[in-house]
Amino acid sequence: MMSHKLMFGPLAVLSVTALGLALIRLASAFREFVHPRYRPELHYMRGPGPATARRASAR
Repeated sequence: MMSHKLMFGPLAVLSVTALGLALIRLASAFREFVHPRYRPELHYMRGPGPATARRASAR
């Protein structure tokens, strides 16, 4: 018969915590894949665009 110390010792708590963290990361990655967050800093254009380059080269 296993003692309770083996079943509920610090290693068991660490493995449950690691499993919980892994599940949270998996759920977060799945959510990001299904419905990505809008991050405006990724969409902002910095500096002059291609139209400005075309106008400058046409002169």
